[in-house]
Amino acid sequence: MVSIFILAQSGTGVLLMVAMVIVGLAVAVALAMVVLFLSVWARTMIAATPVSIVTLLMMRLDGVDIGKVVDAYIKATRADLDIPVKWIEQHQRNGGNVGLTVDSMVAAKQEGMVMSWQFATSMDLSGRDAVQHLRLADAA
Repeated sequence: MVSIFILAQSGTGVLLMVAMVIVGLAVAVALAMVVLFLSVWARTMIAATPVSIVTLLMMRLDGVDIGKVVDAYIKATRADLDIPVKWIEQHQRNGGNVGLTVDSMVAAKQEGMVMSWQFATSMDLSGRDAVQHLRLADAA
């Protein structure tokens, strides 16, 4: 530890200290990213809805909130809805509320109504309640 402070007193030692701090910060950020991806990936594995780490990385690089997408995917799979994670990711990227969209599909299924992913996403993006719309159409 003393040798680092001795190096800092010389001109090249200061540069070395700055370089060590920058490398340390880069390693800390990289470690945080790995922990984030592994925790989300572990959630998918525990829920028996596997999503590859590469897919999660690509989503994150595209600016998608991987936590919301994975939560919606797990919920959809548990409700026995056949919705690929790519569709959920695309809806998130389009500005949709993936949690609300999957919730509306689950609610429709519980009420015995058939709702397609395309219908649910279009209703969500237009700001309308998809389940209420189906109830009104069914009553007519």
